[in-house]
Amino acid sequence: MVIIDCLTDNNQRTISEVRNCFTKTGPKLGATGSVAMRFDHLAVLPFQGDSEERVLEAMLATDVNVVELECDAGRLTIFSPPEEFYKAKTALLQAFPDTEVEV
Repeated sequence: MVIIDCLTDNNQRTISEVRNCFTKTGPKLGATGSVAMRFDHLAVLPFQGDSEERVLEAMLATDVNVVELECDAGRLTIFSPPEEFYKAKTALLQAFPDTEVEV
């Protein structure tokens, strides 16, 4: 399943272009909103680190809404609302200047 979000000034042209891409490659195009309930819009910030508590403190100190904080084998991932991506990234880099956010 794939969700495609498009920014456009012409809905008809955009849907025809998207439909054309799907037609050429073979998959089926579902109705608008048919799989949206299976996905969450989140900002995802993965980086190397091991101190969940320090990261969470830095996020709370700058009033960043953290939905979830995952730690797995020396790699931390912050999940927050998409509108807080810049705020979360800025807070992370200010608290930990040597941190490199992975894509």
